Amino acid sequence: MQQQVLISDLNIPKEPPPEYEFMADPPSISALDLDIVKLTAQFVARDGRQFLTNLMQREQRNYQFDFLRPQHSLFNYFTKLVEQYTKVLIPPANIKEKLKEDIHDPHKVLDRVKYRVEWVKHQEKEKQKLEDEREKERVAFASVDWHDFVVVETVEFKDDETGNLPPPVTQEQLGARILAQERYEKDAGPTEEDFNMDVEMEVDETNKDNQSKVCIHIK
Repeated sequence: MQQQVLISDLNIPKEPPPEYEFMADPPSISALDLDIVKLTAQFVARDGRQFLTNLMQREQRNYQFDFLRPQHSLFNYFTKLVEQYTKVLIPPANIKEKLKEDIHDPHKVLDRVKYRVEWVKHQEKEKQKLEDEREKERVAFASVDWHDFVVVETVEFKDDETGNLPPPVTQEQLGARILAQERYEKDAGPTEEDFNMDVEMEVDETNKDNQSKVCIHIK
């Protein structure tokens, strides 16, 4: 059992795997707008930044090219496409060496795939654990009886009197305090005074009913 725990701890990924180089989720736009973004990214990757600058000046009043502005929501997607097309049209110098290494040693590819799978599983497990904790807290919060309370003391303030009182708490904060108090009382358990109680028993036998009467006095 201990060996299984150690092996499981070793398989937990410490850092996220590298992002996919040629993957970008398309936004929810029309097919025409998506084609314009992709085609523009291809021309920018082929002709360079000078083409992008000239295009921005020429189409600055055309709403279909608003994605060229950095504050636009599609600008990051457009930039990602430019980077991907650039790697395809102008591949890095060491790309052939990396491909040869993967061909001669396919186990490295399998190790990278395995690491990515373990990372995804670990993230899903952590997400599920967080959701379970939130659900448990929500159920415990819903189980609090908000109508079960008593008035301990009534404090009256005069109109010209200012009291140094803490700010009022919200319902969520009050519920969290009640749950914390219940957990504290549950974990505290019985004290030494509970075990040091003197119990005296007096047995009175009566002949009338032929029964034994037991009286327990707790001090």
